[in-house]
Amino acid sequence: MKELSPHERQIVDQAVGILEARMLHPGAMLSTLSVISSYLMLKLSDYEQQVFGCIFLDSKQRIVEDAVLFKGTLNICPAYPRVIVQEALKRPAVNVIVYRNDLEWEMDAYSIPLNIGPEARKVHAALGLIDVKLMDYIVVSGTHTRSLEALGVF
Repeated sequence: MKELSPHERQIVDQAVGILEARMLHPGAMLSTLSVISSYLMLKLSDYEQQVFGCIFLDSKQRIVEDAVLFKGTLNICPAYPRVIVQEALKRPAVNVIVYRNDLEWEMDAYSIPLNIGPEARKVHAALGLIDVKLMDYIVVSGTHTRSLEALGVF
């Protein structure tokens, strides 16, 4: 992806700020998948390495917190289910949406990187042990997102 100019970066930062302030601040009701996806595309656009994060939600689908939990390299970012569970327990989270960016993945309609399916199932199982629902696992690649829940991965 082509690097953003300083002016474009400023516009993206403003857009992320507006989305966070209006739709994704603590206490806000979870909005649609398309809003979450747009927010994540903008938020993750400036990272030069892979990252993995969670949007923690309460029982009424209100956002408790959005946190990047892991930062990796250009082509890998390990995510540890144990740490995700620990982070969920620190908050009044009942539901979680996890996300990661993948800088090298060329998306098509149904494919996902080989390591992500098993990772999503491990995170799903680990959160299930503490009665926290994994609502979705979203992968962002450039200007595209893929919902693993919609693909039936877990």
